Amino acid sequence: MLRNGSSVSSRALQVLQRPALDRNIVNLPLKTELPLDRFQTSISPTACQSLQQSGYAVIDNVFGSDWSQKLKEELVGLKQQGKMHLNSTHLIKHEGTELLEKQHVYEAELRDTAVQKLAPLCQLLNQDATMRTMLSLFIPQLRLDSQAIKLQCNAGKGGCFPLHYDSDEQVDGRRVTAIFYLNTDWQPSHGGQLQLFPFPDSPVEIAPIADRLVLFSSCRMLHRYLCINSDSLTRSMCRHVGSSAVICCHQTAHDLADKL
Repeated sequence: MLRNGSSVSSRALQVLQRPALDRNIVNLPLKTELPLDRFQTSISPTACQSLQQSGYAVIDNVFGSDWSQKLKEELVGLKQQGKMHLNSTHLIKHEGTELLEKQHVYEAELRDTAVQKLAPLCQLLNQDATMRTMLSLFIPQLRLDSQAIKLQCNAGKGGCFPLHYDSDEQVDGRRVTAIFYLNTDWQPSHGGQLQLFPFPDSPVEIAPIADRLVLFSSCRMLHRYLCINSDSLTRSMCRHVGSSAVICCHQTAHDLADKL
C-alpha cells in the first residue's frame, strides 16, 4: 500500500524492478552523480494529487543549489560550443509537418552522442527512471514507460513561446511535461515566467527560479512562456534559456488506461 492508502499498480511494480542506471554507459565516477534519489521524496503523493486535480504541480529544492549550478554550466557550455540549434514549432498538416523556427531560443537533444559527452550530468538524468517510476506509482493510470529530455537556453531579446499545448492524444504518447529551471539570481524584470491556464480556474504564473521542477499535463494544459528580456535565463529539463536555462522532460505512455 502507498502512503495515501491506494494500491501500487502491477505496472508500477514492474518499473520499480527494472535495473537502475547503468553507470558504464556514461562512465562517470560515483562522486559526480546527481542525487537522483531525491526524486523519491520530491515526486510525492501531494504533488501527484495536485497534478491530477489541478493539472500541474510545482516542486522546489529538488537537487540543491550546487547541483543546479553544475547542470546550468553544462547547458551554457553546450551553447558556447555551438551544440545547440534554434527551437522549431512543428506545424502538423494533412500533407506533413512544417517547421517554424523561433528566434533566440536554442535547444539540444540528448540522443546526440556529442551532447551526451559534453553534458554527462544531464545524460545521467536522461537515463534515470525515478521520475516516471514515482509518477506511475502515485498515478497508476498513466503507465509511463519512456521519457525524452530536451535542453534549452533563451538568449533574451524577446524570445518566448506563445499559447500552446505540448501534445495531443491523437498525435503521440506524451502525457506529462516536466520542466526543471536553472536560473540563479532570477528577477521578475528578466521575464520568462511560465503561465498556465488550468481552466476553469484562474491563470497561474510561475517564476523560472533555479532548482524548481514544474509538472503539468502535456495534452490538457494550455500554457505559454513570457518574453525573456535577459540573456542569463536557463532551464534544464526541456525548456528555455539564453540568459535562461532549462531542462524539459516529456514523460510518455504507450498504453493508457486513462488520461491525465
